[in-house]
Amino acid sequence: MPPTKFTFLYLILFIPIYSLSQEINTFEFGFPTFEEIHMTEYKENPKTAAVVLFDHGYYYFTTVGDKVKLVKEIYRKIKVFDSKNFKQGKVNIPYFVSEDETDIITHFKALTQNDSIKTYVDSEKVYPFYNGGDIAYINFAFPNIKDGSILEYYYRIESPFFFKFGDWHFQGELPKIYSEFISLIPGYYKYNRVLFGKEEFYLDKVDVLKKCFQVPSSKYIVDCEVIIYTMKNIPAFKEEPYMIAKKNYISRVDFELIEKTKFNGKKSQTFNNWKELEKHYIKENNLDKQLNLKSFLKSKLPDSIYRIDNSLQKAKSIFAFIQNHFNWNQSLTISIANVKEAFKQKSGNNLEINLALINALNSADLDAKLMLISTRENGLPKKKVPVLSDFNYAITLLTIDNKKYVIDATDKLYPFDILPFRTLNNYGRVLDFKNGGYWQTINPYSKNTHYFNAQLSINEDKTLTGEINETTTGYLAVSKREDLELLNEIEYHSNKEYLSSDCEIDDYSLINKKSIEKPIKEKYSINYNLEFVGNKIYLFPFFLQKTFTENPFKEIERKYPIDIGHPFSNTYILTIELNNKYEIEQLPKNKKIILANNAGSCNVFYEYKNNKIHLRFTFNLNSYFFGIEEYQNLKEFFNQVVEIQTKDVIVLRKL
Repeated sequence: MPPTKFTFLYLILFIPIYSLSQEINTFEFGFPTFEEIHMTEYKENPKTAAVVLFDHGYYYFTTVGDKVKLVKEIYRKIKVFDSKNFKQGKVNIPYFVSEDETDIITHFKALTQNDSIKTYVDSEKVYPFYNGGDIAYINFAFPNIKDGSILEYYYRIESPFFFKFGDWHFQGELPKIYSEFISLIPGYYKYNRVLFGKEEFYLDKVDVLKKCFQVPSSKYIVDCEVIIYTMKNIPAFKEEPYMIAKKNYISRVDFELIEKTKFNGKKSQTFNNWKELEKHYIKENNLDKQLNLKSFLKSKLPDSIYRIDNSLQKAKSIFAFIQNHFNWNQSLTISIANVKEAFKQKSGNNLEINLALINALNSADLDAKLMLISTRENGLPKKKVPVLSDFNYAITLLTIDNKKYVIDATDKLYPFDILPFRTLNNYGRVLDFKNGGYWQTINPYSKNTHYFNAQLSINEDKTLTGEINETTTGYLAVSKREDLELLNEIEYHSNKEYLSSDCEIDDYSLINKKSIEKPIKEKYSINYNLEFVGNKIYLFPFFLQKTFTENPFKEIERKYPIDIGHPFSNTYILTIELNNKYEIEQLPKNKKIILANNAGSCNVFYEYKNNKIHLRFTFNLNSYFFGIEEYQNLKEFFNQVVEIQTKDVIVLRKL
């Protein structure tokens, strides 16, 4: 595949745009400059494994046959400095699909250049990938990546989805020397632009190109809006622990279609408010039919459920039935639903499962509505502009006696009142067709606790033995059940023993593994080898718990808010019977640490009484969201908690 310049169509369209601004850069595929070839580091960030030399996106409209298409041309050129630590050699190119239409990727080419040797990516090694929903991918890997390699790829997407104009990310995993985005939008289409991130534009230009677009079947020649955005020397976007989607903070521009004019000059349907958009969404996706299946679901559920008098208990029984009947296919979508077929197959996407739940609840005269959300990884939906493409997931809002329950039946390990972690993303849009839709806050389940109680005794053989009881609730219990799904009970027991070094676990029993509405309870006995130095024992009292041995917040500064997802608490009780064989030489000091505004606290209390050592450690994180200005206090709070759990030591002397 010889290197070629871009298509003639591209050059015709690009020349008038280039005349509007002489400050944008030009490029030629397969011909890096002398400076790029001999570049050995990026001075702005000498430690980076690679840098994006040139990043280019050009979105415009053209005619393909008798149809108008949105065209996206993407080009990227990367310089590799450290091939061993370079992680971006595999590329996923997303494109939109639906049951009726799909994006088409053309003109794809990619190569690795080492000095004068050019190795092109074989078209047979470009693989499609689709896992449901409205996005598919093609994947490829650059060959022969070495220190000094220059990687380039280019592709063109022809799209029928004007409402999915897309966005452009100026920031990415690698630093960029130069990134530009250019769009040419005919007057038939009006888009709202939203800018995200903290990086500043080098060039920010919006202009009008007169008489630039004509559809062959129309007599009208319309003007085009030309948008040129460029940035230079853009730092890599670095994700931080406990943050929601980077999409909320990364420097990018997002487009949303707000008005469309037909080629005869008449304006087509526009969505000026959420009510109009919600009606369109229901009609476009045939959801009026999918929300009218109460009789079908009622015929499938046991009659005994409908005879339950208590509304909440009835709702929980319906939830459990739907949850156990379906297997979620992992697809994230708000637009593809066939409830009857999904019920028959016992498998469906998130929309189908929750539509089945809504119909089943409504068939029992309960008030259930569809709620659209964006998952944590998908970014926050914009409230001011009515946009459907911000949402990628549907759940259920149930109201009983004026109390609202936000529920999701896709995951078999989550109880009725605990939303899957992926859905904890602040708020969603409830579709209420009688009274009008509204925004609903998403609050996580609050009673997430781990209770640990060890009653131990020192023996003549220099061991510590006794019984331990653990109780875990809420999201912490879900996490434990997820571990148990991956490991059988014996493996889980062995892994627990491995985490507590020098400790043998016997008589292990697990209660409520499958009863997801109940706490998980564990009971077992231990045999722990004590550490002697002469006639003294040095015992680190938290040897059975590894929860707070490392601070998750290590960076000097924080750039983005912290969202842990939910509050949680931990109680650790340790009692050691000395059997009149040892005396206390050193007992750690009692401590109390408090976060401002009742956001959290940590207390540790030591006591020697009746020949027993008593330790009670309580940790509570009441808040789960912290702003940047709270970072230093939160970091110091965890520093002190870690210090308690890793540096406190009990010293005993043998009598």
